[in-house]
Amino acid sequence: MAVVVFVGGGPGDAVTAFAERPARTTPPLERQDDGDRLLAGFKAHQAGEAGAAVALLREPAGTLLDDWRLLILAESAAQTGDVDLATTTLASLIEGHPRSPIRAQALLRAAEIAAEYQPWDQVLPHIDRARDQRLPDEKAVAIETLAWEIGVEHERPEIQTAAGRRLLIDHPRAAAELQVEAFFRDPRGELAWGQILTPAELERRAARQIEERDSDQALDTLE
Repeated sequence: MAVVVFVGGGPGDAVTAFAERPARTTPPLERQDDGDRLLAGFKAHQAGEAGAAVALLREPAGTLLDDWRLLILAESAAQTGDVDLATTTLASLIEGHPRSPIRAQALLRAAEIAAEYQPWDQVLPHIDRARDQRLPDEKAVAIETLAWEIGVEHERPEIQTAAGRRLLIDHPRAAAELQVEAFFRDPRGELAWGQILTPAELERRAARQIEERDSDQALDTLE
């Protein structure tokens, strides 16, 4: 069996989970044990051989890196155009591994794949599910950016408003890059912060601006 020495990172890093395995020729698929199949599947994905990765990773390998198996299977399935397999696999990861360190990545990828292949209104449940979780900043920004872009593209101001407020409060730098403030300006070009955010939300925004090392903007927010 494999000796697991996995350290978190991107999907390609999962190969390091088998770094201490003795070097040997990969046996035919029907003769591979669980560790062999995982290693071969991870390597196939890393090499851009999506079809081979799907074939190797479809079957569970016990509990051995099962969350990573599911994520890489989903990514490979999406690359082959098998959106149904990608979607159901990500759902299995999200529901079956609630404490996985890559669950946030699965939530984001589920939303991104839905945005690429499904009508825009079917993406919103994925966004809402991701919002219900405590996502790392990078993933949260990606989710809100996706929602914002859906609102812009499909002229849905209510979607822009929800995403824009979240960006203004918790991710002011990303909000500035997306020019979110322009959406909230009144016909005179002014920002009525008191009508956009509550006092508590304005304080939160200022705190986040300080964390992002933008103290001048933080003072403007509180004035």
